Amino acid sequence: MSTMAIIIALFLVLRQVAKVFNDNKLVDKSFDLLKDKETSCNRCGRDVSIGSGFWSKRLSDKDNFEVRKSKGVKYPEGNYICGECLKGDTRK
Repeated sequence: MSTMAIIIALFLVLRQVAKVFNDNKLVDKSFDLLKDKETSCNRCGRDVSIGSGFWSKRLSDKDNFEVRKSKGVKYPEGNYICGECLKGDTRK
């Protein structure tokens, strides 16, 4: 049996397995459960955790949840401000 035939057969089998998983809802696709809301930007909601590409340019927001909510911040559960939002922020 050729290598190409084995690869095609494996692809078709895996495609069928994926179809069975999706049809029977055996995989939970809600990735929001894995996202830690505390390591997000409270201005834009962007993830600023390690590995996100925004971790080194984040600034910790010292206000607590209630203060951020009263200020009208879009995502008050986030404890940081990302570098992109800091560039646009004129208050600093």
